[in-house]
Amino acid sequence: MEENKLSRLSVLLHSLLGFFIGFFSNSIALTITKIGAIFFGFVIVILFGFVLERFTGKKGFKWWLGNGLLFYLFLWFITWTFFYNI
Repeated sequence: MEENKLSRLSVLLHSLLGFFIGFFSNSIALTITKIGAIFFGFVIVILFGFVLERFTGKKGFKWWLGNGLLFYLFLWFITWTFFYNI
């Protein structure tokens, strides 16, 4: 695949994952603990990073940080905060 397509795909998938994990983190925080929800969110993104690395090839941490991880963390936190305050 072309480099731009891989970057866009990574950003899209991380954004969607961040939204859904933010929603589930709220449920985990309400039933278990907030620390458990944070642990869950980080474990999911690390596992997803390894899976995505197999499909895109080894791009390195800097590529993952700029093309997915920051988007995931931002949307995860915003979504979790939104659903927490409802």
